[in-house]
Amino acid sequence: MLNARLYRTSWLVAGVALIVALLALEQRPSVPEPAVPPAIDGNLTLASSTRLGGLAPGRSPGSPTAVSAAEWVRREFVKLPQGAPRVGVQKFSARHGAQQIPMTNVYVAVPGASDGVDQSGILVVAPRDTPAGVRAGTSGTALLIELARQSATTSHRRPVLFVSTDGGTVGNAGIRWFLSRFSQFPIIAAVVIDNPGEAAGSRIDVWDDGRGDR
Repeated sequence: MLNARLYRTSWLVAGVALIVALLALEQRPSVPEPAVPPAIDGNLTLASSTRLGGLAPGRSPGSPTAVSAAEWVRREFVKLPQGAPRVGVQKFSARHGAQQIPMTNVYVAVPGASDGVDQSGILVVAPRDTPAGVRAGTSGTALLIELARQSATTSHRRPVLFVSTDGGTVGNAGIRWFLSRFSQFPIIAAVVIDNPGEAAGSRIDVWDDGRGDR
């Protein structure tokens, strides 16, 4: 009598072996070296992070320092080549508990070399706010600005949209608001920068960062 369980298991093993064989036969091209070396200026990024930390050490949504931080980012984006007409500000509010909190997103659009066919672009996002009492989180914003500066001074095919969001600590309100109001920009890829290189100290701060406290 045929053992059905053994029959199914043998076919599973055979199927896995076939997939492994096909992957082994595939000729994978080597990854090409970049045409130019990385152009991110680490010292400049660190200096921007330090300036933001001095101007707005804590940036809880709706606070005066959060407003100052948003304005600082806007000024930095305006400094980019042809930046002024490409900078946008989104004012919105989101409910947090019993409060309706005013917030601000700031973005700059860097066009790509148009080929007349595909204008889908890349979204680069960095949350700017921190919970009350937290003095950190400036490195992501500083790196976002430096990446925007590099993108604005180099040639690339696709447009890139750099967004400094508010409300990351309030259910990711900023990026949800931005995406719901900016549907005219077709996104092919997204990059989120979240406090790179911030490993100093022994304190770890955790907050609800998903919609519905997930």
